[in-house]
Amino acid sequence: MNRLQTRSSLETRTGNTQGSNVAVRESSEPEVLARARLLSRVAFRAYGSPDVVELPLDAPFRVVGSEFDEDDSPYHACAWINDEAGEDGPAGVSSRISRILRRMRSVHRTDTQALVLRNPSELEVVVAFRGTQVDIKNHPMDPLKDLDAALVSLREDVFGAAPHLRFGSEQPKAEPRAHRGFVSCYTAVHQAVRQAVAEALEQFPAEQRPRVRLVLTGHSLGGALATLAAYDLANIYQNAAQDRVVCYTFGAPRVCNGPLARVYDQLVPNTWRFSNVNDVVPMVPLVHWSYCHVGRNVSIVNAARRLVRFVDRAEQCNAFRVFSALATVTRATCFYLARVRMGRWFSRLLPGWGRRVAAIVNDGKKESNAVASVFSMISAEHSSKVYTCF
Repeated sequence: MNRLQTRSSLETRTGNTQGSNVAVRESSEPEVLARARLLSRVAFRAYGSPDVVELPLDAPFRVVGSEFDEDDSPYHACAWINDEAGEDGPAGVSSRISRILRRMRSVHRTDTQALVLRNPSELEVVVAFRGTQVDIKNHPMDPLKDLDAALVSLREDVFGAAPHLRFGSEQPKAEPRAHRGFVSCYTAVHQAVRQAVAEALEQFPAEQRPRVRLVLTGHSLGGALATLAAYDLANIYQNAAQDRVVCYTFGAPRVCNGPLARVYDQLVPNTWRFSNVNDVVPMVPLVHWSYCHVGRNVSIVNAARRLVRFVDRAEQCNAFRVFSALATVTRATCFYLARVRMGRWFSRLLPGWGRRVAAIVNDGKKESNAVASVFSMISAEHSSKVYTCF
């Protein structure tokens, strides 16, 4: 189900122009998949943290605490962006490029973190945002920001006074709006992101800098923040002849309403949104709240068999999209319910099933175990086992 395309076909869909001179450009769907498999590991590396205390200044920048600490990918970490400390401690960019720790103050703690990496061989700078951490003690703001789903206008001091469109594009009739929690998280670190990207670009020779591509990526909440970062950085580095800003997201939720999605797709046409068909996170926030996905969807049908489907059409921004969304939610609901019921049926065939069922009933945990089983399956469909193995 992985269709091969010609260069001209893919460039027409993504909006690339013949005048672009960026070093790396995916010219076919297999090339998109190859790049996404590398970037998915980078996205999950952002769940770690930099090991900057035990290493000398001249040592390579290491990331510890994630599944891909020892990842041998061509992407080398060079800066760490952290808004975890807020007003009570250092927050901002910890960079091996500048060899100093810059301190920034934020009015509200957002727990936003990002990893900045360089790929010198391919002339790329990558910003990977950390996704939601299921750790209320250390990251209490993540779920609160996820649930703060009111649509708000974009701040002029961050994103500009008007939607950024390519030359000749029409202004949207309705006001572009985005998820309030996601906007708050990105706003807290947007200056640090711009600073880290600028410093990373300075490490390339002057003649190469116009060809360096900026790649934004992230998993879950990180994918939503990567989308906003792509919109922000495209206004700085994009122009009519170059598509320097690229976005790859994995299991990301919806970020904005229809008008902003249309503006975004014109400004950042090279956006690839990978979503597992059984993952509930890309299904929210619901479309009847006026939310709409951005970019081109790459649907992971079966990660184990590496079966994916490139969806040619963008998510519709009209009333009829509700029916499509309901069909998707219904199918996912049936998928989880079927697995729960089949699990119970198979458990009766296992030796000692009577003792196990009796223990569950006697402890009064039958219902809670069923709920826990569903949440465990939902988590598995949203995990790195799917989004790094497709």
